[in-house]
Amino acid sequence: MGLFNKIKNVFSKDKEAAKYEEGLTKTRKEFSTELAKLSKKYKNIDDDYFEELENILIMADIGVNTVVKFVDKLKKRVKEENIKDSETLKEIIIDELLIMYVNNGVLKSKINYSEEGPTVILFIGVNGVGKTTSIGKIAEVIQEEKGETPLQKKMDKLGKTLSVIAIIVCVFIFIFELFRGIPIVETFLTAVSLAVAAIPEGLPAVLTLTLALGMQQLTKSNAIVRRLLSVETLGSCTVICSDKTGTLTENKMTVRDAFFYNENKSLEINALCNNSTIRDGKTIGDPTDGAVLKYSQDNNYFKEDLQEKFPRVDEIPLDSSRKMMTTIHENGEKYLVLTKGAPEIIIGKCKHIDNNGSVEILDDSVKETLTEKINEMSDNALRVLGIAYKNTENIGDNVENDLIFTGLVGIIDPPKENVDKSIAACKKAGIKVRMITGDHLKTAASIAREIGILTDGKVIDGETLDKLSDEEYFEMVDDIQVYARVKPEQKMRIVETLKQKGEIVSMTGDGVNDALALKKADVGFAMGSGTEVAKEASDIVILDDNFYSITNAILYGRTIFKSIRKFIICQLTINLCSLLVSIIGPFIGIPVPITVIQMLWINMIMDSLASLAFAYENPNLEYMKEKPVLPLVVSMGLPMTLSMLVNALYNIVDSYFVAKISEDAMTALSLVYPIQNIINSVGVGFGIGINAV
Repeated sequence: MGLFNKIKNVFSKDKEAAKYEEGLTKTRKEFSTELAKLSKKYKNIDDDYFEELENILIMADIGVNTVVKFVDKLKKRVKEENIKDSETLKEIIIDELLIMYVNNGVLKSKINYSEEGPTVILFIGVNGVGKTTSIGKIAEVIQEEKGETPLQKKMDKLGKTLSVIAIIVCVFIFIFELFRGIPIVETFLTAVSLAVAAIPEGLPAVLTLTLALGMQQLTKSNAIVRRLLSVETLGSCTVICSDKTGTLTENKMTVRDAFFYNENKSLEINALCNNSTIRDGKTIGDPTDGAVLKYSQDNNYFKEDLQEKFPRVDEIPLDSSRKMMTTIHENGEKYLVLTKGAPEIIIGKCKHIDNNGSVEILDDSVKETLTEKINEMSDNALRVLGIAYKNTENIGDNVENDLIFTGLVGIIDPPKENVDKSIAACKKAGIKVRMITGDHLKTAASIAREIGILTDGKVIDGETLDKLSDEEYFEMVDDIQVYARVKPEQKMRIVETLKQKGEIVSMTGDGVNDALALKKADVGFAMGSGTEVAKEASDIVILDDNFYSITNAILYGRTIFKSIRKFIICQLTINLCSLLVSIIGPFIGIPVPITVIQMLWINMIMDSLASLAFAYENPNLEYMKEKPVLPLVVSMGLPMTLSMLVNALYNIVDSYFVAKISEDAMTALSLVYPIQNIINSVGVGFGIGINAV
């Protein structure tokens, strides 16, 4: 209880200390619970114990590097002090954790000024561990079952409709036959045969096979299907929300332009505030980091040499909310804080500029110059980074404030080859493409305009999106073509609003925070280079991170969509012919021409096997010239309707004459009817071809 009691005593006299104590107690309780489970699971304090401890701490939103250092330090202490009691170790871990949280700025502090003098108040920054953390909540969501696909909804509706029709016809025929004096057993069998005729029993098997074959075809096109039913949903897709970097662009960054107040300092920062490495001419790590690192190396500023002079002691990593990265280095008796990130964020944290060694005030005229330069680079489709630093004696919560600005770099990420043609193909197919990126608004607009996404629509950034009410956003969502400076959590709102508009939405993503949006979308595309969490939440994984592969997947989806529709129409038409013959037959004096067993045999063997040919249909580029249709709207059209009526009339007339000229009408009809059914299948197939479903 060492650290807890010490801090508690220091602030016990302050009125606000209760807030601190409550937060500290809650945090201590959370960790105590988790560590108690750990001690129960592992009786010995061994490598397995420490490995699971690392997992617990990472799930508590502590940086991986910090966790590794913490556990290494703990291992040394256990060895030096010969600690074997898990309860003793538990208290040591908690005390050390709280110290680490203070040092890493997780325990937030502020100073309140009053007549009695300054009062320091600490607020705990831990909201929980395990499933109570942000990552834990994401993990729970992606384990949930996804809602029904359009195929499932339509098949459910079709099944209910056919069942109602079958029941009505069966009841009608049963009553009619009874009034004609037909024995009740024979009447019951007749009614059952009609029910069998109305329901396509082979439909589930054929649907599964069609989707499985489509899944196999997609695999050959760099698309791994994780959820079988999503294959059909692709055919109904009306909106694609796509990331920019790596999907629409090459993700091969190169510094194309730069604007420096202090070139030497800027190149030094680019090399040191960097987590990428270059080995044998290849960049390992983040492409943006790799681009500025190569730019520094080309100007004779090498990361390894600079790290010996300024060893790194800590890092505040880049994330989608802060949009900046900071590293802290030893610089003699002081610390050197180096930062790079979104230029508007960096400028907002600076009060001075370094004008070739002369530190000057960052006034309005300088800000105006920087704004013009940022706009100029952004208009040229460059991703712009701001660069800044400061020297400080203490590392605290405000380590990223009061910085000194040194310059800008503009990085180009060229569009992928033929991506404009893929987007044009989507538009021709009636699919709207929306670009979602974390880039500057002007950079995003320039790239989107170049590849054909941005035409006459709007461009908004994440800040503007947050200011819109749900009603306002709902009204204008159809007009927005590009989203810039978007946070991952805002993707959820975009998907939900588009779905409220009746759109079938596909979403791309690669990060952990993209998982919720991928799960929410009708079809979630994860990039092959993305995180495992994103892949787990997705329906389809695009192995080559290419927009063309998404377009190709939609073509296969539409082919499968068409095949399923053709099969359903084929089955329904043949079965309706059988149904009409069975209904009209008794009115013209002939028996029901087929028994229950024969009807089952026809449905399961002849109809199903004949219809399997649809599952092997090759993709037709003409399908990408049609507009998206509502999922599985079974529209027969005039040729199909005529085909069905002609076949039904042929069956009735043929059955009538066979019954009249045969001594045993039932036996004769049972032999002739399968032949008629084969002719029906040919006629229906011809009708489907004419109708071009």
